[in-house]
Amino acid sequence: MGLWDRLGGRKAAAAETAEISSSQVTTGHHRLDEDAALAERLWASGRADTAIGLLRGTVEQARHTLGPQAEPTLRLSLRLAEWLLTQADQQLADGQVLVALRRDMERRGTGVIDLAGFEATLVAAYTEPTALLDQIIEAGQATLAADQPLLVEARRWRQSLAERDIAETASQLTAQAVDALLDQTRREVVKRLRTVSRDQARREAETVVAAHRQLAAQAEAEQGADDPATLQAQYTLAWDIYHLGNFTDALNLAEQVWQRRLAVFGPDHTETIRSRYQIACIHGGLDQFDRAIGELDSVIADFSRVDGPTDTTTLTARRLQADLIGFSGDYTRAAQLAAEVLSQAQEHEAAPEVVEEAEVAADLWLRLA
Repeated sequence: MGLWDRLGGRKAAAAETAEISSSQVTTGHHRLDEDAALAERLWASGRADTAIGLLRGTVEQARHTLGPQAEPTLRLSLRLAEWLLTQADQQLADGQVLVALRRDMERRGTGVIDLAGFEATLVAAYTEPTALLDQIIEAGQATLAADQPLLVEARRWRQSLAERDIAETASQLTAQAVDALLDQTRREVVKRLRTVSRDQARREAETVVAAHRQLAAQAEAEQGADDPATLQAQYTLAWDIYHLGNFTDALNLAEQVWQRRLAVFGPDHTETIRSRYQIACIHGGLDQFDRAIGELDSVIADFSRVDGPTDTTTLTARRLQADLIGFSGDYTRAAQLAAEVLSQAQEHEAAPEVVEEAEVAADLWLRLA
């Protein structure tokens, strides 16, 4: 292997910066300062890998031409160790382990996480700078004064490394990254399922919304705004508008229907509570999960009191609340609630569609929990 090959990074540096002329990539003793200065510029410009490659080659050349114990060689070696430590520490910085884990999975192309291998790679990044510091200290003790700043700095960094449990840190950060990766995957699964469900509901609403809008207008014109038939028609229309994705319009209509039902039927009528359930659904559609979940607490309590704890209205509201809790990211709690709804729906022989919806919810959240 020739010097050109051993000085890996020289070609990369030449390709990455237009300021390098052909004379700057020639070898020779007088090129050490120029190469070191170029490496500094590359490092300062953010081209860390290229800078390290060039400086690594410069250190090798300095060892060859000046000797491994020469102060310039040790100074270049210390700079290289500093950059390598900086790179290694950056791998363990906030969020970077997750980024590296994703890249590792993409590189493998299998979707399999090799935890032991990945952690070993993080730890291995400290091998070269640790060895460099040991070499600097050993060589410096033979040629430099004990209080020479270069030697003092090398000892300080080496002591700092000795006090850090790099392997344990890498293990903890990898575990956190895996948890974050799994959580992101879960959220993506939930997002896609919601999208599929919304698309299906939208297509169904598109086929009936015009007719329902006409029925609501006709009922109001013929029987008045406060007639139960008008309120029911508008309630149905609000669902259509919601499924079309027009959440603001749906919420406005749903709130109007609720206010009129409250005035006509009172707060404890099933239809009034149904309107509150509808409003909570729309808030959930707007991703206002905490608000919707809180609203459903009182809706479920009132359905249980008015219709009974195992009525279709109550079980459906409880299943929706489980879904919203899952959408918010608490998959364990969602799985627990959905399983309870399913158990009670089966025990009390609820309507088939109620049992089926509870089965789907329980299966989904149990898989994600």
